[in-house]
Amino acid sequence: MANTEPPSGLGTIAPEGRHLPNLEGVRGLCASAVLFYHVAFAGGLLGMLNEPKDPFWGVVASGLEVFLPPFFVLSGFLLYRSFARATITGTPWPALGNFMWRRVLRIVPGFWVVTIVTLLVMNLHSINGIWYVLRPLLMLHSFKIENFPVGMEPTWTVTTEFAFYLVLPPFAWLIARYARRADDPVRRARRIMLPLAGFVAFGVVWHVYCSLPSLRQSSPFGMSDLTFWPPHYAGTFAIGMALAVLAVRAETAAEPPRLYRLVRQRPNLCWLAALAVFAVNLYKPFGPAAVPDWSGFTQAQIDYVLSLTFAALFVAPLTVPGVRWRFADAVLANAPVRFLGRISYGVYLWHMLVLDVAIGEGSINGRTAPMDPVAYQAAGMDVGMWPLLAITFFGTVAVAAASHYLFERPVARLGHRWPRAPRPVPDPALAPQQTG
Repeated sequence: MANTEPPSGLGTIAPEGRHLPNLEGVRGLCASAVLFYHVAFAGGLLGMLNEPKDPFWGVVASGLEVFLPPFFVLSGFLLYRSFARATITGTPWPALGNFMWRRVLRIVPGFWVVTIVTLLVMNLHSINGIWYVLRPLLMLHSFKIENFPVGMEPTWTVTTEFAFYLVLPPFAWLIARYARRADDPVRRARRIMLPLAGFVAFGVVWHVYCSLPSLRQSSPFGMSDLTFWPPHYAGTFAIGMALAVLAVRAETAAEPPRLYRLVRQRPNLCWLAALAVFAVNLYKPFGPAAVPDWSGFTQAQIDYVLSLTFAALFVAPLTVPGVRWRFADAVLANAPVRFLGRISYGVYLWHMLVLDVAIGEGSINGRTAPMDPVAYQAAGMDVGMWPLLAITFFGTVAVAAASHYLFERPVARLGHRWPRAPRPVPDPALAPQQTG
């Protein structure tokens, strides 16, 4: 049961610099799910070539793919809400220079460290020139599947995240230009939703295009390079941005939208619905279950819509102002999950490297990466699924914690020290218009 409190004006949502325990916990939970998914393939729970291995755990593990989109939804919510507040209420526009500086320090240095270490530990024998090194450092490896260095396969999401950082300010400005034509906060919030709905539709169209058989058959990996390009997840960022708009509107309007009131009053219903979506996602009516193979065209569209729906339902009740939700606090705000959330970026970056080292992949083990997928899984099964999970999880946590406390956090503090953020100046064009 959730205890709710009515909105009490601006500031109900924690400001950008303040930690939100449940949202921090979401990152920890999602990062752990992604880690388990990859270990499940290496350990033999997931089959290959439409041949499932484990009828229960394999099916469960295959469904964990839905825990990736919530990362992007959270980014959309957390980063857009200051822009949404400025657009809806006429408060000062965020300092863009400081915004970008802090975003760069948040992900780039840590990404560079894991890139250099992975190239040396896993791909040393494959380095054939300076471009092989510069391509991942510049985040250009994500645009062609065959350019993914071994151990860095999941880092295409870093490129997607950074692309969102770059496009958010101009998109937010364009949205504000359109929304400010309305003369009250509620109408402005409604206007913002229109382009965001367009972003969701654009992401769906992009996914449909990426799923065309002609594109997949032309790739030796059975999937289009475009699948890993940033536009593929435009819809998830837009969902997070929409949640930010709803949160700001709930702060400023006497009567929030009816659907938003329902989420605020019955947040457990959202999570029950998310659980139902997760269960439906496990059953693949038009594709194989418990295998990591890419689904056929029809099943791919179903998977995409279900992943968007799950992410929205999972994150939405955690963004509602004034909710005291005991169940979510128990699941997400406990010390272990919050700790995982605190180091989640490192968990996400490092887990494939730790997994590959444990299996025996790469130059550190005297091999030229990558191993054949069948041999890769056979090596993982020799270690054993559950021992491999323990080695990967605890090894990753140790490395990620060291990275966070010894490197990432000290570097991130520079964002608060230099360069000094200029004092925000209100944009008169965005100020509420006086009537009467």
